[in-house]
Amino acid sequence: MVCYAPRAGTIIGVGIASYVLLHNAIGRILHIVGLIMEIALIASMTAAAAVVVAWAARTISRRRAAQGACTSCRFRCQRAMIPDPPVPAIRTGRPAAPTRAARPPRPNDQAA
Repeated sequence: MVCYAPRAGTIIGVGIASYVLLHNAIGRILHIVGLIMEIALIASMTAAAAVVVAWAARTISRRRAAQGACTSCRFRCQRAMIPDPPVPAIRTGRPAAPTRAARPPRPNDQAA
């Protein structure tokens, strides 16, 4: 069996020769790739910071609302923003209405 792959020395020699000949082009390509990665990193960090600020503001607003404070400013309201207590039902002495519709009388029931 014969191996047709070049030897490691040949591969290393071609790699070094191509690097020497294409050094400037490789440098430019790496600078462009670095610039693109830098722009992407800055954009993603800006978006992450905006998400963190929005999340923190929403968390603070929910915590203040749970404590009965105003959620639109930093001062406590004169009247807390809690729901009013439910109004108690008025008792009239009548029994509560049935939950199901009453059965209509049959003609045999009236004769008795």
